[in-house]
Amino acid sequence: MCGGYSCPSSSPAPTAPATVISVQSIQYKRNNVWTDVPSGGLSPICLGSTISFRAVASGGATWPDGQPVWGGDASGLAGPEQTVTFSTEGSRTVSAAFGSSTVSVSVGAGPANANVAIQWQPASVTTIGAPGNSRTTNQIFSMSYLACADINSNVWRLRLDRSANPGPISGGVNTTLYTGGYRDTYLNPPTSEAEAQDAINVMKGYYTQGRGSWHTASATQAHEDYHYTEWKCSCEHYWPATQTALDNLTAPFTSYSSASDAIAALRSGTGGADAKVNAFVNVAHDYWFTLSDTPPSRPYAAGQLALNNAITFVQSLAASNGWTVPSGTDSPSAANPCYQSWLPYAP
Repeated sequence: MCGGYSCPSSSPAPTAPATVISVQSIQYKRNNVWTDVPSGGLSPICLGSTISFRAVASGGATWPDGQPVWGGDASGLAGPEQTVTFSTEGSRTVSAAFGSSTVSVSVGAGPANANVAIQWQPASVTTIGAPGNSRTTNQIFSMSYLACADINSNVWRLRLDRSANPGPISGGVNTTLYTGGYRDTYLNPPTSEAEAQDAINVMKGYYTQGRGSWHTASATQAHEDYHYTEWKCSCEHYWPATQTALDNLTAPFTSYSSASDAIAALRSGTGGADAKVNAFVNVAHDYWFTLSDTPPSRPYAAGQLALNNAITFVQSLAASNGWTVPSGTDSPSAANPCYQSWLPYAP
């Protein structure tokens, strides 16, 4: 009773419903600005990149202490903002979780900035059965590129695609062999003592005098193969500095929306990758042409070593027929194809 009257019933004051916090999105910091990670993730980034991430709570809520909990490459970390270094190449993941709410983003890292070797292809050989001067010419290099995003530096960097087949850089030569204008010792061997003597004397003189009336296709091939050895030697000397120059190329990250656009930009212009590769080819070619191709020189030495097999063939033929012919062979050195001083080069 309340002063003779019934007491009014009492009930608790209404309360606002509890706010349910969830992970709304994950952002990353680029150029000191927080941006949502794109729906397709961050890819490709440069291997070794360090990226700052932030988990955004729904409704602009403030995270409780020690929340959210991170996973993937950020496993073991807790709190709204975290910094992750991607030291493993390939597809990576970063996630943030609060209770049953989880948001994950993908990060594609790589490739590493590593030394790349030129992949040399077999020579492309054309044989012409007529007199002429055989020749070897260099092919255009095949180049395969990638671009990776250096988030901290806010740039795209050029990388050679090590997954490409046959390789990130491959090269070769075109060789034309003329097999006419001489008597091939194997196909049409001497039939008399006088011919056998002449064949051996002529072939023994190849290193010092050049090709004579007796010769073989295999000796011509050996001579041209040596030119390929010279080309490889020259290119392999100048290539490391060229790769370093390519690796140092950058383009503004904000200027190009995709890796393919960035690659096109990094290749173009007087200071771009294509110009640097052309400069590399030119200096390698210029050096190649400082190497002698007249008797006596190393290509002729290589041909002479092949001709020695034909000489011993004729000597054996002469012995079986009782002919008297010159004995022995000469073996000049075909070592060290890059024997001239290197040309200056600054890619």
